[in-house]
Amino acid sequence: MKYLFIFFVCILLSHGYADYHTWTNLAHQANGTSNTREVMRDYLMFYRILWDDISYKNYIVPWGETNKVLVLVMQPPHPHATIVFIHGYLDHVGNFGEFYRFFLKRGYSIVAFDLPGHGLSSGLRTGIEDFSDYAQALESVLRKVPEIPKSFFAMGFSTGCSVWIEYLHTHRRTHRIQKLALAAPLVRVVNWNMAVMGYNLLSGFITELPRTQTRTTSDKTFLDFIYNQDPLQEKKAHLSWFQAARNWHERVIRYPSVGELPVLIVQGRDDSVVDWRYNLPVLEKLFPRLQIRMYPGNHHILMETNRDQVYQDIFSFLEDV
Repeated sequence: MKYLFIFFVCILLSHGYADYHTWTNLAHQANGTSNTREVMRDYLMFYRILWDDISYKNYIVPWGETNKVLVLVMQPPHPHATIVFIHGYLDHVGNFGEFYRFFLKRGYSIVAFDLPGHGLSSGLRTGIEDFSDYAQALESVLRKVPEIPKSFFAMGFSTGCSVWIEYLHTHRRTHRIQKLALAAPLVRVVNWNMAVMGYNLLSGFITELPRTQTRTTSDKTFLDFIYNQDPLQEKKAHLSWFQAARNWHERVIRYPSVGELPVLIVQGRDDSVVDWRYNLPVLEKLFPRLQIRMYPGNHHILMETNRDQVYQDIFSFLEDV
């Protein structure tokens, strides 16, 4: 019977039932209830984030006037700490299953949410007016999700790191973060000057660009999934995001230190997306208690073939008192 059910789910997915609208409607049905495992089963199975020993809950959290973000809470039987995780640009909650599993097995609850315009959250697809909007959505999540304790660990990937930095800038004295781990953090992208020039030339004529299939990890299975199988991966990138990233870059290089918060950066040396040689000195000024770990690998360091070592180093950082 179990295999028959899995086969039936695969048939549904192959016929286009795996999409934003179907899963969003189901997420609204399960909102704030204990029924996420049953109602969102297709979604959880499709992204391989459904485990027998984990309890699930999802929330549809409003932010701003009309926007909403999807939040997924995953809890092991006896959690001793909580990680609030923010994905990167063009990613979503479903893309980080192995990362979640590593920490769930070690007693950490995971709270992850889709950024506005990504995954099952509302908003202009892949676009944003300003990075402060991301931080506003994060603030709503931290305020309205009851499973987030008074003190928690924060984790971000790429643009998700920028969201935490923006949040900390406005909550330097009031934040509840115990430690912060940043994977491939964004300050500016590679080939920055050329990107700015291209934006200046194109932005008056178009609003979107086709998404290119860049090799962000040496894990070919992961790349094939996100580019060819994942229905929540957008095919275009909205130019408003780059303008927002440009504005944020001009701000962040002037931000004062956030104080004594312990911070870890994990960064791939072969990153072809973020300009880490430029970014790291900026972040060293921002975070006086910064540790940096460099690895072989590209931008998607959390899904690289050496990810177990990356996860272990993050785990050691969080556990070290």
